[in-house]
Amino acid sequence: MARDILLAVGGYTQPGSPDLALINWNGRQGEICHALHTGTNPSFLIQKGKTLYAGHELVDCVKITSYRIKESALEQKGEITLLGAGLCHLSDADTCLVGSCWQSGDFFAVDYTLQKELWRMCLPGAKKDVAHAHCSVLMGQELLCCDMGSDCIACYDLSAEVPQLLWVKVFAPNTGPRQIIPVDNAKFVLICENSNSVMLCKKSKAGCFCLYTLSLAQLGSGWPGGACMVESETIAVSVRGVPKIAIIRVEADSLRLHRIQPLCGDWVRMITFLSDKTLLAVQQKMNIVEAVPPKIGAKFDTVALEFAAPAFVLQVTEKEDDNNEHK
Repeated sequence: MARDILLAVGGYTQPGSPDLALINWNGRQGEICHALHTGTNPSFLIQKGKTLYAGHELVDCVKITSYRIKESALEQKGEITLLGAGLCHLSDADTCLVGSCWQSGDFFAVDYTLQKELWRMCLPGAKKDVAHAHCSVLMGQELLCCDMGSDCIACYDLSAEVPQLLWVKVFAPNTGPRQIIPVDNAKFVLICENSNSVMLCKKSKAGCFCLYTLSLAQLGSGWPGGACMVESETIAVSVRGVPKIAIIRVEADSLRLHRIQPLCGDWVRMITFLSDKTLLAVQQKMNIVEAVPPKIGAKFDTVALEFAAPAFVLQVTEKEDDNNEHK
């Protein structure tokens, strides 16, 4: 019998309900094994080694908390509070954590022990009144950042102590680049919320160009949000406002809509692909995490996991600390 998968779920704080929990997933449903009520919207999660980092989405500050995962429970390790507002994304840049703040419009980095801020910046093409920093991702030694409000992405060299700008790409007004999904060392898929589309892009040291744009209008009118790789060269994209997920094949220089997966709810905050090939969709307004079976036509119970105002789900492990983790 396969072992249960351990999940971490975070969300927007609701009175009397947990907003951060570890879940045992048995292949069909989940059961909470440890839950916390932080009271501070732990809406984004990332793991490094045995440490789980929670990014708290607050209007008056930036807050990150670290937890050690031990025996299917969470033990708090550290915490840092910084200037800024609306922390919505964390990424591992190999030597530090990088945060994106949609309300204050800036990106910042902190060390893994959450002792100090290392740097902070806005994208060169960002417009001060509409800046909406939303995502960063490490591709090799380069950090890609997207600003949804300013319709731009930027690439930085991280080999120096402070990020060095390589290039900025400005898209058409109301494109809304929200999330970056790396395909290989050069290509990535850009999820564009405001234009209801996804782009296949290719980068180099000199710049970035779009190879192909795929409209998601055939799914309905909505706002693409969560996306993830589900297999090699295949991605899944959810569209808020539409009870469907698009399964898209990444080809040499194009994107092809492979199939459309119906869902029970229409406000998916994010999606994640598990090692057992189940796709989990975080249904924020329905207060559930919905499971999509790995086989077309297979049926799961509609409610895979009840959780008040969920925002993020992540498969985690209790593996040994890696060499980069501070113990």
